[in-house]
Amino acid sequence: MQGGDMEQKINHHNATMKDVANAAGVSTATVSRAFTRPDQVSFKTRQKVEQATLKTGYDTYCLTKNTKSSKAKTIFVAIPDITSPIYPDIISGIEQVAAEQGYMVLIGDCKHYKKTATHSY
Repeated sequence: MQGGDMEQKINHHNATMKDVANAAGVSTATVSRAFTRPDQVSFKTRQKVEQATLKTGYDTYCLTKNTKSSKAKTIFVAIPDITSPIYPDIISGIEQVAAEQGYMVLIGDCKHYKKTATHSY
């Protein structure tokens, strides 16, 4: 990389679990465990994996395509302004309850996409 740019270029359309692992600084086994068995991964590590997943654009749905249940265990929470002081406690509560039920929470800041975010789901 030129100019001291240490950030790895990642193709967001074809991101792999290995890309997520590299971005999070963990093994692919840890990434897999964070997605499928979040109760077995520390909160700090789950946060790193969640951030790397968003950064790389990795499609977590592909993890569940061939499973018996074919049920995604991921919840996406779109926050209108992640810097607002009202959201940390709310997000923490959502993450805690979701983890207890075996779900992973992905958080996205949609302040620049308010019009789109309100009509996406």
